[in-house]
Amino acid sequence: MSNVRSLDSDRVSYNNILNSVLELLDLYSLGTKHRAAEKRLHVVEELNQLMDTNELLLRPEFKEIPQQLKSIFKEHGKPLEEQKELIISFLEELKELLEEHYRSVSIEELTSLLHDGADHSESSLVKIYNQTNALISHLITLGMPTSECYLLCRNFLIKRRPHIAFLDAFNSLANNVTITAQKYSVKLSLDNKALYELLTQTSVVTLGECQFTVQEREENDRSYIINSTIHVHSISFSAARDIAEKKLMQAIDLFSYFLGKNQISILVRADITDESGQTKNLPRFDKDLENSLDRWIDDDLSVYMDAVTHLRKKGSQKTSNKISAAFRFFQNGVNEKGLESRFTAFWSALESLTLIEENSNLKHDEHVINAVLPCIAMDYPLKQLFAFRGCAKALDWEPINLNGSPFTIQSSNLGEIYTALKNTDFVEEVNRRLEAYPYAQFRFSKFIGLCSSPFNLAQKIEAHQRKVELHINRLYRIRNAIVHNATSHERLELLVVNLEHYLRSTLNALFYTVEKSSSITSSEEAFIRYQYEANKIFEEMDPSLKEAVRKREGKQKSIREGSVAVSDTMLINWLNMHG
Repeated sequence: MSNVRSLDSDRVSYNNILNSVLELLDLYSLGTKHRAAEKRLHVVEELNQLMDTNELLLRPEFKEIPQQLKSIFKEHGKPLEEQKELIISFLEELKELLEEHYRSVSIEELTSLLHDGADHSESSLVKIYNQTNALISHLITLGMPTSECYLLCRNFLIKRRPHIAFLDAFNSLANNVTITAQKYSVKLSLDNKALYELLTQTSVVTLGECQFTVQEREENDRSYIINSTIHVHSISFSAARDIAEKKLMQAIDLFSYFLGKNQISILVRADITDESGQTKNLPRFDKDLENSLDRWIDDDLSVYMDAVTHLRKKGSQKTSNKISAAFRFFQNGVNEKGLESRFTAFWSALESLTLIEENSNLKHDEHVINAVLPCIAMDYPLKQLFAFRGCAKALDWEPINLNGSPFTIQSSNLGEIYTALKNTDFVEEVNRRLEAYPYAQFRFSKFIGLCSSPFNLAQKIEAHQRKVELHINRLYRIRNAIVHNATSHERLELLVVNLEHYLRSTLNALFYTVEKSSSITSSEEAFIRYQYEANKIFEEMDPSLKEAVRKREGKQKSIREGSVAVSDTMLINWLNMHG
């Protein structure tokens, strides 16, 4: 969940109960500005889902506040606005309780689930997965870097010595993630001649929350070291360093007026001291998260080149400019060092690519959502099948018997693999080969189970679409806060990689759609066609989508009872196109 190379679907979720509480409090602080009332509805929808699915919130440590909030949210009228003072009061208390108790309560639950080798039933594994995801997400909200989450798991669990029992190793990890938040003093050093000379000429020693001292230089010394001391409040040494580094960069930004284009870098190691006086000398060990699943196969570079060339030649000058702008912003997002710059670049790329009707009444986030959601929906089975085929390649699997003939997953196209996963004997052999890799077996089994039921797969994708829609709403709120309010968001790392994933999926959809039809001359036309094709595929898998919203529940009941036929023929044909 915290590995830099994890798939997007395996990476830890950004949102959690504490994050939702913080977002709602932040939106209440806006009053009625910036469509805040509408945005509060989005956050409460997510908050309700989290409260419904996390049994830990029923624990007495949280004083039944989640249940009381759910009750208020269900009241008639507009309870979010009419009872905002009461809701804010509950949210403030819940925030404090979550910060104080959630980590220990979560560890207690996981210890119980993992005790005596753990129950290997599907329901138990789902609980372990969900609680682990929620805990890591909570830690990240509290300021712990994803890199530290990964290193703790690696050092205590994955690389534990043979004589150390798993639960003993887990308890050691637990001790490291339940440390009470405290004050830390962080010493970071810079090496920059211009800043060194500037500080020696002024009486200013404190800027922002950073106190600067220049280090004495010896003759012929090539270094110009400036030491800075920053006091922070955090839950770990690494989290303290991460927070201090952000504060230092903000202070350095204030010097930029005098330093011009001068590039200032922070030295690798930092001295961090906690309240007890313990000091650790820590290097910077974080790496940027990656979208590591490469969807392109050998022949697909030609698809990409042909599609871009076609749009530039056959499309209007506006289309050509739009494609060029999208790739320019994409390149900025990949190459920029600052997270705010990367985030806004990726959003700008999405926005320039997906604006379908410039004179429509749709808001910026709405036209992004209209274009992106079908791409993300169709991408769900794609990324699962790509990952499954990649697993077979990595483990160098021999062919599997399928209806009396050898079937080689590594060389088969996605439609063929999807069809094979409907075969019971084939699936049993897959599960047998994955027995030595329990996490892969658990994660793939969830998707494999959906392959034999087009309706259930469609339902899963529809739920995923709604989750992504709410996340895009979040991304747009944060983009506006950065661009219009000069807000420095504290936890952009996961959001940047999510946004890049959405952009890549949208670009892939554009290229394949243009490749299918040479008459398409603009990205707008391509996304309209793609949306139509996606709707037809999902309507075949879930015929209730053709009905009015009020009639869908009855239709879905008939589908489950078997009185309405469903099919995934169009999905298989579409998957066959992707190699």
